[in-house]
Amino acid sequence: ILADLQTFIEHRGSLKGKIFAWIGDGNNMCNSYIHAAHLLGFQLNIACPYGFEPDPALLEEYKHCATLVKTAEDAATGAHLIATDVWT
Repeated sequence: ILADLQTFIEHRGSLKGKIFAWIGDGNNMCNSYIHAAHLLGFQLNIACPYGFEPDPALLEEYKHCATLVKTAEDAATGAHLIATDVWT
């Protein structure tokens, strides 16, 4: 995800306070975006297929910057960046 974040910064400026959307399985890439949201100060809206959500303990730990929503549309609303991956 470092290349995604670097490209965003180069074209759109700071990540701080921005809204990002993750649409896809709650896999390792989603986990990396959750950690990045915490470290770099952006809000992450996550939409996953039922049964493929990120680890609930991880979501609880980072609830200040990562929110699980019901639909891809909910995740994308107001987002400055939309990242996608497999939707199992």
